Amino acid sequence: KDYYLINDLSIKVGGNNFTHIDHILAGNKFIYVITDCYFDGAIGARREDQSWVYYLRGGKKEFIPNPLLVNRTVMERLSIFSRINSSYFVGIVLVNDDAFVTPFDNVEGEPIFTPLSRLNKVVASYEKRDVQPFSDIELHQVVADLHALGQKDHEQKH
Repeated sequence: KDYYLINDLSIKVGGNNFTHIDHILAGNKFIYVITDCYFDGAIGARREDQSWVYYLRGGKKEFIPNPLLVNRTVMERLSIFSRINSSYFVGIVLVNDDAFVTPFDNVEGEPIFTPLSRLNKVVASYEKRDVQPFSDIELHQVVADLHALGQKDHEQKH
């Protein structure tokens, strides 16, 4: 149950445009593309909506991009620019435990929305699946390639 972790990865996706990934967690069977969200208030959410309503403390509300759709786009871009088949990716939108979000079901094959306290269980459930694991050499090379891609693009960004 050893994992590789890459934090704050930025990948150049054309021109001066970059895609930011909060965390990549690489396990024996899958690569988890994690988007962090912190909500200090309530979220009116439906899985398929383009935007969610964020009810901030004090009565204000604003529309925010659906983080599940953002995560899916990030995974698609990562697959294209890393040349890693997207079937190896699991998208996770990680939210603070005390966030109040309209309940909805996660859908197989789509990014998962989960509170921080359940992250270990979510990853463990995927790692238990009956799929061919990466070899140690493959996994190490994938992580090294992703890190190198992020480093190269980080230098271009700055």
